[in-house]
Amino acid sequence: MKSLLLLSTLAIASTVSGKFSFATLLTKQKLQDQPSEADLAFEAKVKSNFAIMKGLIDGYYEGMYKNASYTTQKECLADDSVSSMLIIKKSYDLGNFNLTNVVVPVHQLAYNFIKFCEFDDALYDMYMWCSKNDCSLATSGNTLLKKIFQVTTVANDVAQNLNGPKPDVNDYAAITEFWRKFALSIGKLSRYATGFDYNQLK
Repeated sequence: MKSLLLLSTLAIASTVSGKFSFATLLTKQKLQDQPSEADLAFEAKVKSNFAIMKGLIDGYYEGMYKNASYTTQKECLADDSVSSMLIIKKSYDLGNFNLTNVVVPVHQLAYNFIKFCEFDDALYDMYMWCSKNDCSLATSGNTLLKKIFQVTTVANDVAQNLNGPKPDVNDYAAITEFWRKFALSIGKLSRYATGFDYNQLK
């Protein structure tokens, strides 16, 4: 919540001071409504990277929390975030890359990620767990040795996924699913190693 408040305050202050330059940027962008091949390629790359990130978040949550039905909120790294990235790129392309010109899209991008992607919640929960339990490397390593069969199964799942067919670069749903499977294994290993149990944190 403090992060969101700080971002909002920064955005308001910077927007007021730079509203004219930002308006100029948007005016220039409207003159270039037809996206170039470079713009389309950049947009496709952003969507692909966002699909990877969503898959990693989904899988890690599922594995660490033992929640097979978990998916990120639909607003997480959605079209609004893609648009923010495009505005930032356009600002750079037009030679207007400075704080007053990009504070709005940067704020929107960060705000949406913090509010809707929830990854900071997972980091906080693990921090709280380890503040009350021994998560040292030595203890985690010994714990994994005691769960060698589960670890072996996870390792086999990772190898099978990584050695299997790769998703098409333009199939964002398939990209998300591919990386969800990978992160699922990472989430499981984190839970096995630390003994993480969300129910004990409630």
